Amino acid sequence: MAALGAESMTVVPYRPAGEEHALLEAPEEELMATVRDRVAKHIEIKADPEKLGPETGPALCAADCGRTATTLPKPSKERPNVAVVSSNGMEVDLHLGHAIRVMIYGPREDGLACLLGTRPAPEPGKGSARWEELADSLSDCFVLLAASAGKSPMEVLSRRGIRVLIVEENIEGTVDVLYGGGKKKKKA
Repeated sequence: MAALGAESMTVVPYRPAGEEHALLEAPEEELMATVRDRVAKHIEIKADPEKLGPETGPALCAADCGRTATTLPKPSKERPNVAVVSSNGMEVDLHLGHAIRVMIYGPREDGLACLLGTRPAPEPGKGSARWEELADSLSDCFVLLAASAGKSPMEVLSRRGIRVLIVEENIEGTVDVLYGGGKKKKKA
């Protein structure tokens, strides 16, 4: 990954969600220490896995290599909305380059996040001008969710203040996590 341009990596152990979902046993700390030592020879390790919040992990992964997956983007007054590309309107399952429209989620008057509408995606074939045009149309969005995205659109959008997150999850649940909802840690 370092050879491909990644600057850091977070090493997170598999944690079974429950006995009915346990496909594997959780790894021993000795194995995790070995993995971290081996990874550290090639790339900087970011974030202590014990400090990761419940919304962090494989479901939400920062696509921009210079940032860690533990810091999720937050809405602001200037950028309150989330952009999503999807083929079916239910899941984030589309490569950004294949999108013909972008769904926009944001807070409604009562504060709950919902689908506000859709916007057309710029036509292919314009090179980086396509991504500049997309950034202009998403100037009120703090993040864009896609199943995959190329280096050029990620760089252009990031430069324009729109963070790209690579996810393959349910849209509503992912949007909920970005607005501070989602699964909370249960107290023992």
